[in-house]
Amino acid sequence: ESEVLREQGHIMVDFIADYYKNLEDSPQDFPVLSQVQPGYLRDMLPDSAPDHPESLKELLDDVSKKIIPGITHWQSPNYFA
Repeated sequence: ESEVLREQGHIMVDFIADYYKNLEDSPQDFPVLSQVQPGYLRDMLPDSAPDHPESLKELLDDVSKKIIPGITHWQSPNYFA
């Protein structure tokens, strides 16, 4: 099990590092302020939890496509608060 933990840990660190790099390199893809309407996520979620766990890849795909577009990117170099 420790090898799976190590592998998935590396995947998570890569995901986070890529996110920070993309904030700087692709500001057009990561606007500082959310570009979605409140409640946008409700229609994207299933009515019930899955019966079986998803893979980490599927989970991170959901985060990239569903969660990240709806957040304010405070850590963006373009955020001037």
